[in-house]
Amino acid sequence: MLRRNWERVDGTVLAESLHTRRPSSDGQWYTRMKYVVEYQLPGGGVERVELKEPEKFGVKVMKGLTKGATAPLLVDLKSGKVRFDTDDPRVNLKAQRQRSKRRDDEEFETALKG
Repeated sequence: MLRRNWERVDGTVLAESLHTRRPSSDGQWYTRMKYVVEYQLPGGGVERVELKEPEKFGVKVMKGLTKGATAPLLVDLKSGKVRFDTDDPRVNLKAQRQRSKRRDDEEFETALKG
């Protein structure tokens, strides 16, 4: 549910850079990126912000973005704070995994039935 003062807008990634990199418990490397994102509110000027990939309990919740990618944002109209809209299916890792699993299951069933 969107809070009253938050506005959904799309921004554009202008630059990306490594924020942190550390080993995980299973021996893999965990990376967290930071981005320069440009956006414009309706009736407002163009703004640029630095945003870091969000994580929940040490786990990434959104897919990484590349330069030129569309970044779904939430902007607090009262305070001016900006954050990624991680519920947006374009960047939400959980939603992407579910779509991929559904597609794979459908392909499997199609192959099984001939």
